[in-house]
Amino acid sequence: MKIYVALLLFVIQFVRGNIRNSPFIEDVRTIIRTSNELGFQVLSKLSKTKNVFLSPISISMSMGLVYSGAKNMTAEEIQAAMNFPPVVNHAFKTILGFVKPPEGKTPAPAPYQLEMANAILIDNGFNILPSYKELSRDFFEVAVESVSFSLYPDAAVDSVNGWVAWKTNNKITKVLKEPLDPLTKLFLMNVIYFKGTWKTKFDQRLTMPDTFYNDGRIPKTVPMMRLKRKLRYGFDRRIQAQVLELPYAGDRIQMLILLPERRDGLSDMESALSNDILSRLPLSFREVPVQVTLPRFSLSEQYDLIPLLKQMGVSAAFDPNVADLTGISSQLGLYLSKVIHKCAVQVNEEGGEASAATGVSAGVRTGGPLVPLFTADHPFLFFLQDRQLNATLFMGRITNL
Repeated sequence: MKIYVALLLFVIQFVRGNIRNSPFIEDVRTIIRTSNELGFQVLSKLSKTKNVFLSPISISMSMGLVYSGAKNMTAEEIQAAMNFPPVVNHAFKTILGFVKPPEGKTPAPAPYQLEMANAILIDNGFNILPSYKELSRDFFEVAVESVSFSLYPDAAVDSVNGWVAWKTNNKITKVLKEPLDPLTKLFLMNVIYFKGTWKTKFDQRLTMPDTFYNDGRIPKTVPMMRLKRKLRYGFDRRIQAQVLELPYAGDRIQMLILLPERRDGLSDMESALSNDILSRLPLSFREVPVQVTLPRFSLSEQYDLIPLLKQMGVSAAFDPNVADLTGISSQLGLYLSKVIHKCAVQVNEEGGEASAATGVSAGVRTGGPLVPLFTADHPFLFFLQDRQLNATLFMGRITNL
């Protein structure tokens, strides 16, 4: 599986230690919880009939960077919408340090790759405060660069797209397809790249065409992967859905899939689901043999977050007559003019260790108990989670293939 996201732009490096020993642990927990909740807020404001893929933690970090340079009503709106604690810098630094995979002392490769990079592009007519440059570098590992959006718009586009392509191994090559408005003053972008291998891979020989019901009703033939393995599985009556954990090699990152019991049950499941319910789902899981059928799929989604953030109560930051970003520049008139979130995912059979299963049964093992069938042949939700942080790195909705 490969995942890449673009929204802001900064480079994050690994910091060793135990997150539970952080003196800012309460702020860390608050930000992770509110980040997870933010994902549900954004999901609820997007079309119910379209595929969705986004990174809640990425959006939260991006707004944390803006919040750190905002003052007065601008800061108050961001804090209220994001449910931030009063000071976020140390908490985000702690989170960023623990997101990347551990670096072992041996030459063995890390079990997964998770790269983050962020930058702020600011119009060169504005002077950036040295204190903000220092804060963004020390706490967010952000590169702050001055560019000319009006005199050299094409060069700014090439710089952004080239950097993103480099950071995502050319999986995302064009975040910007045309020059930004020459009046642009501040542009934020974040890139996240994930590549992981399943702890137990799907056997490519078992992948074959089968039916997926787009929108829960329109049949379409797509490649369906198959796996029979002992996995953590359950059924939750509150959301009327099967729930399955698919771990990645290293056992820290997992994909959690929520499959409505009814083919057309996605909307009802989303309405009943909350971050609190999601966090408690593992309490009812059992590790049992499960026969999994999952479509091979890829998504590439891009969002302009400003309309969504305005719906959440953030408006001052986007108004040139009201915005107070004097923590970034002492000059008046600086406002946030563009927030882009681009996210892509590819889910396929790739895995780390070979599976012990060599075939697919019909759902009943002779002489043994029933084997649950997890057949994702209709719309579902999925979450890519960091078990150590209890954070949702990515979340997605599949309605059409």
